[in-house]
Amino acid sequence: MSILTAENIGKSFRSSAGPIKVLHNINFSIEPGTLTILRGRSGSGKTTLMNILGLLDVPTEGKVFLNGQDLTSSGEDDRDEFRRTEIGFVFQSVALISRMSALENIDFSLRIASYDPDRRKSRTEECLHLVGLSGRMHHRPGELSGGERQRIAIARAIAHQPKILFADEPTSELDTHMSLHIVRLFKHLVAEKGTTVIMTTHDAGMLEIADKVLSIEDGEIRDGE
Repeated sequence: MSILTAENIGKSFRSSAGPIKVLHNINFSIEPGTLTILRGRSGSGKTTLMNILGLLDVPTEGKVFLNGQDLTSSGEDDRDEFRRTEIGFVFQSVALISRMSALENIDFSLRIASYDPDRRKSRTEECLHLVGLSGRMHHRPGELSGGERQRIAIARAIAHQPKILFADEPTSELDTHMSLHIVRLFKHLVAEKGTTVIMTTHDAGMLEIADKVLSIEDGEIRDGE
């Protein structure tokens, strides 16, 4: 059974000149424990689609099924619960809490997910180690480089061991060496933890590591691999 299915997804936004259609008739399924790359030029609709798949936005048309459950039509409480416990996000904007240290940002996400209190500290330190930032755990976002902030955001997203991880351009602020480290981490999560990873990227060199590639152009899926 597919872990995620997009069925006839469409999305429009209102404007003074009338509705603007951003996504058109999106259909695909993703198998559990795989890494899927969504590629396309800036403005093609990638981020809008990611937000809909991750239940941060609702489509104008169509449905999103997660583990066979139609969460598009579910109440906001059900959607919140699924986002809180089953989904992880790595945003382009990073979205760390500026007054909290790296360790506190990750611990806070675990508290929101109702993670075992006795395991929060060890899990937080484990995730910082996975992204190579054990030595920066007490630094606040303003004391970190852009690449370090991105890596903290990745550690925060994977800390509660989500079933699905959505990553929007997760390596855009990283150098080549660290980009490869993060990609290896994602592959580890897929192979060893059974995590389903869905990421966007402009880096054509990363396509070869994906189990599936979906290309989006002008709001439509043009092809898949």
